[in-house]
This record gives sequence, C-alpha cells and structure tokens, in this order.
Amino acid sequence: MLLANLASQLIHDSWDMSEVTDMSGLFHQNLLFYEYIGSWDTSNVTNVNSMFFLAINFSQDIRRWDISNATDISSMFCGAKAFNKYIGGWNVSKVTDISEMFRCAIKFNRDIGQWDVSNVTEMGRMFQHASIFNQDIGQWDVSNVIDTRGMFSALWFNQDIGKCNVSNVRNMSEMFYGAIAFNQNIGRYIQCDFHGMNV
Repeated sequence: MLLANLASQLIHDSWDMSEVTDMSGLFHQNLLFYEYIGSWDTSNVTNVNSMFFLAINFSQDIRRWDISNATDISSMFCGAKAFNKYIGGWNVSKVTDISEMFRCAIKFNRDIGQWDVSNVTEMGRMFQHASIFNQDIGQWDVSNVIDTRGMFSALWFNQDIGKCNVSNVRNMSEMFYGAIAFNQNIGRYIQCDFHGMNV
C-alpha cells in the first residue's frame, strides 16, 4: 500500500510519454491512484491491456488521449469501479481485442456508440457486471468479431442490437447471462449459421 501511494504521488501529467508504446498494467491494482493524466501523449501506444485494472478510485478525464495506434485495449477499465468519464471520441479503429474492457466497471454508462470497432475480433465479457451500462451500440460493425461470450451480462443493458452482423461469431456462450432488463428482438441472430458455434 505504501509503495502504491508513493507511485501515485510521483506520477505527473507533465511526463513526456510520446515514445511509450506499452502501457499495459500501468496502474494495475493501484487502489489509491487518482491523479490527472489527461494531457499525456499516447499517440504511439499500442497496448493498454489492464491499464486501470482494479484502479478503483480512478475517474479522471482522459477523453483527449490519442489511442489511434492501439490494438489491445482489453480489460483497460476492468474493475475500475469509479470510472465514468466520456471517451466516446476515441479512435479505436485499429483495435482487435476489446474483451473485458468495462468488466465490473460498475459506474460506467457513457456513449461509445460512434466507435469504429470494425477490426475487433474479441469482445468477450466486454460489459460483464458493468451494472448500469445501457448505451446504444446498435450501429457498431461487429462483422469481424468471433467471441461475444458473456458480453452483455450486465444488469440494465436493454438496447436494440438486432441489426448487428454476428455471422462470424463462434462463441456466444452466456452472452446475456444475468441481463435481467434485456428485452429486445434479436430474431435476426436465429438466422445465422450456428454451425460450429458455442452458444
């Protein structure tokens, strides 16, 4: 705990991060971190996997971050229980793995419906236990996604996703497990080729 507190005091928004490519696990389980880092130059970062994993107090404005080169943003806010800032303007067009990004982010409920997720293949558990998330993501291009297991296992999610192309998905297991509010027409899913699919 002492080391985590010291690290929190040392980190500063003025740091030159322009050459950093890997920020994975940077604040992993840092329970005290709440510093403003919204001005960091993240334009060369490719990996932010688990960056704020269990950083339970972090909820700073990082909307200006450029993550246009990131390919892995999986578990980025997993367990970040306080985080609820707007990041809907991020360019995530190169991202391939977005799995568990908001898993257990129990306060997150921001508009991310304009994200370009057309290159994403992994979305498993993306919103699992994100208790209040209920935003419109029905326009997402998920045609390359192969894994949506547990994706909407979130209590209050109830949005129209019936037009999403899930033809390449191979694992839909527990996709809506525990989603007690979900009551949308997903009849189009039934028309998919379920050969070899885990449902």
